[in-house]
Amino acid sequence: MKLNDLLKFIQEKKRVRSQDVVKKFRVSRQYAAGLLRQLVKTHQLLKVGSTRAAFYVHPDHINIIAHRSIVEKLKNKNLKEH
Repeated sequence: MKLNDLLKFIQEKKRVRSQDVVKKFRVSRQYAAGLLRQLVKTHQLLKVGSTRAAFYVHPDHINIIAHRSIVEKLKNKNLKEH
């Protein structure tokens, strides 16, 4: 599998999880995670979330994560009444 094939797949789907890469390209989970990590490091992909809930998007599709990021930042945590 070439990284270009993986990037094309992600652009078409707009959002993928590592298990999508495993199924599509028939590679191990560790190999898929390594490729995705490499693409994130080189800023060719964005990772949203962590562990099992994580997914990856191409920077061209940033609008997919915009709403989620805003909602997470607006959650009221550890607020106290005066």
